[in-house]
Amino acid sequence: MFKRLLVLLCGLLSVAAHAQTAPVAPAAPAATPPAPFELTQGRRDTLGALTSLFERRRRGGKVWVGIGAGGILALLRVVANPNTTTVNGVQTSSEVDGGAVAVVGLGFVALPAAIGIGKLARFSEKKENEVDRAYRSGQPLPRAMARRLTREDFKK
Repeated sequence: MFKRLLVLLCGLLSVAAHAQTAPVAPAAPAATPPAPFELTQGRRDTLGALTSLFERRRRGGKVWVGIGAGGILALLRVVANPNTTTVNGVQTSSEVDGGAVAVVGLGFVALPAAIGIGKLARFSEKKENEVDRAYRSGQPLPRAMARRLTREDFKK
């Protein structure tokens, strides 16, 4: 009986002593890299569609810049070579109207070039990599990108 009381007393003292000590802070966990986001088949399809979208938009931007460059060449030809005609051995020339050149320059040169440059800037490879990396990490697609995805993008 004495042994039981002694064990009981030691047990109570150890519990009381344990309760009086400050809690020990757990050791800081080692820095582990975050687990990669698992890509489902739907997410892989969306990533393929994003690549198709960016390629399509960049190609369209190049076309628009090409149209603007063609307009520049046509405009330079008009400005550099005014109309000259020879009638009955008399050579006449007509001057180019500055207002018409400005309208043509704005409509057929500046506007298509600006559209093309805008597309090339918005759908650059750098922007594609940023959107791709964010989507792979589990973030949703930006609304502007999601709206532009078409069925043709998913077919490729």
